[in-house]
Amino acid sequence: MYRYNRDLLILLLLIVCIGCDQLTKDIAQQYLAVEPPQAWFHDMVRLEYAENTWAFPTVSGTLSHELRILLFRVFPALSLVVLTIYLLAAKQMPVRSAITWGLVLSAGLGNLLGLHRA
Repeated sequence: MYRYNRDLLILLLLIVCIGCDQLTKDIAQQYLAVEPPQAWFHDMVRLEYAENTWAFPTVSGTLSHELRILLFRVFPALSLVVLTIYLLAAKQMPVRSAITWGLVLSAGLGNLLGLHRA
């Protein structure tokens, strides 16, 4: 895949995926947070608002605040920087790989943005 097309594809993935991620988080906070859980099909499908402020609450509860910041914010952010550098530096990349890594990057950025909203 040509570098320009690959970069454009990754940029479009980032814009669309992060935009949809943030929009759905806003909608969930605005509407689901004030509603009781909803269930359909004899409780087989449930829609319930929940927030997880720290990953792995049992593990992270025993860690210092500074170590939690390092493990759950700084390290993922640095990993995304490394991934971005890799994507920009790669000379050739198959379309599937560009899409895959673009989705990974957009999911990680969406999660980091969500951390700063809470």
